[in-house]
Amino acid sequence: MLSSDGKDIKQENSGVNPAAISAIAGLLSSGGNNKNAELLLSLKPYLSEKRQKKTDEAIKLLKLLSLLPALRESGLIENLL
Repeated sequence: MLSSDGKDIKQENSGVNPAAISAIAGLLSSGGNNKNAELLLSLKPYLSEKRQKKTDEAIKLLKLLSLLPALRESGLIENLL
């Protein structure tokens, strides 16, 4: 892979683990097996429209939180946390 200035970028120097990125992609596509998210989804039809929107936001946050360990392992957020 080439950088913007034409130099070769080696993957081992990037500090990013390709296996961890693959695991993150798998987690994103699978949707996860979060029991809390499943509970919220099961309650959603009984909620008002306003609360259904809040439920959707809460489910998105739960999915992001479930990705945190894999992101830490990959090194993608190493400098952020």
